Amino acid sequence: MLGAEGLAQLARALGLSFGLIGTLRQLGAGSADVPLHVAAEFG
Repeated sequence: MLGAEGLAQLARALGLSFGLIGTLRQLGAGSADVPLHVAAEFG
């Protein structure tokens, strides 16, 4: 499972919105936010 750093690198590589990532991290970055982020971006 991707960690916060892995997710950030993946997002940078894909050119995703860091605003959304920052919001999710502020809400409480953790393993629970990873699938939430993926669902928001790719779902």
